[in-house]
Amino acid sequence: MKRVLLTSLAIAAAAVGAFFLGRQGADAPKDTSAIPSTAASAQQRADLQTSDPVRRHAEFGNFLTQLTADEAAARAHEIWSAAGEPQEIAERKRLFCYAWGQVAGSAAIEFARKQPGVGKVAAISGALAGWASKDPLAAKQWIEARLEPNERLLHGWALVDGWARHDPKAATDYVLGLTNIPGTDRFIRSIALEMTRQSGPAASEWAEALPQGPLRETGIDEVAASWARTAPGFATNWAFALTDSPLATRAVDRAVTEWARVDGEAAGAYLEGQPASSVRDAAVSAYIAVLAAEDLHAVSAWAATIRDSNLREQSLRRIAGEWMARNVEATLAWLPQSGLSAEAQRQIGAAEQTR
Repeated sequence: MKRVLLTSLAIAAAAVGAFFLGRQGADAPKDTSAIPSTAASAQQRADLQTSDPVRRHAEFGNFLTQLTADEAAARAHEIWSAAGEPQEIAERKRLFCYAWGQVAGSAAIEFARKQPGVGKVAAISGALAGWASKDPLAAKQWIEARLEPNERLLHGWALVDGWARHDPKAATDYVLGLTNIPGTDRFIRSIALEMTRQSGPAASEWAEALPQGPLRETGIDEVAASWARTAPGFATNWAFALTDSPLATRAVDRAVTEWARVDGEAAGAYLEGQPASSVRDAAVSAYIAVLAAEDLHAVSAWAATIRDSNLREQSLRRIAGEWMARNVEATLAWLPQSGLSAEAQRQIGAAEQTR
């Protein structure tokens, strides 16, 4: 039984990753037809076939915003047989089913379930998410009535994703009610993103109010990362202020990593003003991991400010390993001034000689 459950979870994780990242493969195109609307003008049809990706995506988006249930049913096979780049085709199918799900949820799902190929799961998930964004209770009832337990887990992410767009607090209540089902802490990621979009700073209160355990950890991580992309100072201040040290460490790691990728200079200036603490150590470790991608020599001075010697050594070893894989000479030249212990330098050099 345990093996079956783990297998189902593995399948679910793969399917959900593909759903959110839009990397599902596509069926082989059957012809080279365009993706027109019955009401589309000749110019719109031409725009949907254009080699200009911006114009093509804009026209497809316009087509979807005007989609009706009858239009979707009439054009579904045409969408499935349209030619194009595999990744674009897969994403097109998912978005089409999402829009169809908003106007006729069960019809969109039933169509997607009958289609062959690896794009099928993403299309079903898209339809469920679209349906849940408009009528989450109906989508939930359909899942419970029509799907086996392992399929419910597989598509549960889509239900929560759409539900969060409709009402993130109600979606939270739904997830909190899913007891004794492993892996549902991942559902909270979609809600965290919508909370930061819809509720602003209240998203941090929402995350802190989650019950202790994986749900709360995931919620705080995701809020910190989401906020760091748009309000990095706020996100990092909040993360540092968390009273739960392990959670603060995780949140600071996410916030500083996102901030450093966008504006390394500002993130560094912020960290310089923080007093020494275990949370600051974690923040500096996250910061130098990003900094090392462009400036290996600046890493050493920052690493020296990490009070936790084990964390400092682990951080520098990881950076040395990444650099050794792409520039051996630069790494070996840096090691004596890296801040790594003599034994660590010896081990890294010896490992390189045995390659």
